[in-house]
Formats: sequence, C-alpha cells, structure tokens
Amino acid sequence: MVAEAGANDLVNSIVETSLPLYVNWLDSYDADGAVIYNSVSKKIQWDIGAIAAGDRKEMTLQVSLKPSVSQLR
Repeated sequence: MVAEAGANDLVNSIVETSLPLYVNWLDSYDADGAVIYNSVSKKIQWDIGAIAAGDRKEMTLQVSLKPSVSQLR
C-alpha cells in the first residue's frame, strides 16, 4: 500500500482496510508507521502519522489466500 501527500501536508493520517474471509493475515509486514490488525473483524489499521507535501509512505504485508473450488484447476 502507498499513501502519498499531494500539494498539502497530511497530519494524523490513518488508512483502514479489511481482508476478505478467504485471505489470512500472516503477521509479516514492513511499514512506515504503526500497524494494528484485528483478527475478529479482519481490519488492518495503518497509522501513518504525518506526510509532508509531495512525500509518500509505504506498507508491504504478507497474506495467504485460500482459493475457492472454482479457482482450483
């Protein structure tokens, strides 16, 4: 994931997303900022903090995917 500030500074920035049922969090990530994962709601919260105008911060993470029967061939 990438968070990028445009023409203005960003402060107290937080990115939230959630994983689908068929994707599992492997608790392996590298991020500029703090990361919290809720295993019940499968929500990922990335507390980016501040980003200066024109700058960016990145987060990489590892997940596992359980394919459906129709995806197995």
